[in-house]
Amino acid sequence: VGVTRFGSSTDFTMRYVLQKHGLQPDKDVTLLQIGGMPELAAAISKRLILAAPFSSPTNLRAKKAGAHVLIDMAKAGIAFPHQNIASTRSYIRANRDVVVNFLKGYSEGIERIIKDKAFTKKVIRKYTRDQDEEILETTYQYGLDYIARPPYPTREGIVETLKQTAHPKAKTANPDDFVDMSLVKGLEDSGFFKQIGLQK
Repeated sequence: VGVTRFGSSTDFTMRYVLQKHGLQPDKDVTLLQIGGMPELAAAISKRLILAAPFSSPTNLRAKKAGAHVLIDMAKAGIAFPHQNIASTRSYIRANRDVVVNFLKGYSEGIERIIKDKAFTKKVIRKYTRDQDEEILETTYQYGLDYIARPPYPTREGIVETLKQTAHPKAKTANPDDFVDMSLVKGLEDSGFFKQIGLQK
């Protein structure tokens, strides 16, 4: 089976799925580094690999090339922080106002995505350089499915990351040491998310 790179989110996803189904990665199933998502799709279409994890819009391209969905990760109950916003504790302590204002802007961006579909698809078109309306629509819907509202970090995702990490200290690390809920909680308590329409 294919992944983009070892240590990537696709590698994590594939290893997690294999283990969940009783297969040992690298023993029962060979994992190959293929490159980017387009390369994974090409490898599937040429039958060089039998399976690979895809995100949108590459999943739609793979389906058009004859691939079949085996597992929908959105419905598999797997928490993993694929896209993260991270900072050091020292920076947050010294620049809390900057971080809070960043989170406000980020949250307003989420609200724009939800409410302004035409604008969002225009941005997707610009950065993916894709003109296929079906792919643009699928990518937009994919984003809506995965965006946390309000944007709390996922503790469960950190737990899974630590489980999969090879570093010896990861097994005994406290997931709460890697997540700061206070910033988003402060915005929620202030009524900010209700004010911008991100929360009812």
